Amino acid sequence: MAESSDPDTGAAREDLRSVLRGLVHFYSGPSGRVYAQLVGEGQSDPLVQKELRDHLVAPRREVLRAIWDRGVARGELRADVDPAAAFDLVFAPLLYRLLLGHDPLDEAAADAIVDVALRGLALGD
Repeated sequence: MAESSDPDTGAAREDLRSVLRGLVHFYSGPSGRVYAQLVGEGQSDPLVQKELRDHLVAPRREVLRAIWDRGVARGELRADVDPAAAFDLVFAPLLYRLLLGHDPLDEAAADAIVDVALRGLALGD
């Protein structure tokens, strides 16, 4: 997975959309199939699971942490929400779609996931 970059657009919603759209492009390409296979392998191999977590998942969560902290500071996101749970809420639907193929894995899906998640995570929406 390419190094995660922090879009820092000035709005948490747009930052999250950008990050999820990047994941969609990764997941829907050839590397996405390999990633799905590694996730499967990680279920029975703790070393593979640790490598995925340390080198692929953690950098994405660090980007999400920066977006989250800015959004809370600007009054866009709720400070009373557990950030780790919020990150799972945002990332998990794309991974679920990658692994099970039950719904589209495209930019429209990424935008819809962000919009639905922010209904519960945002202030004043």
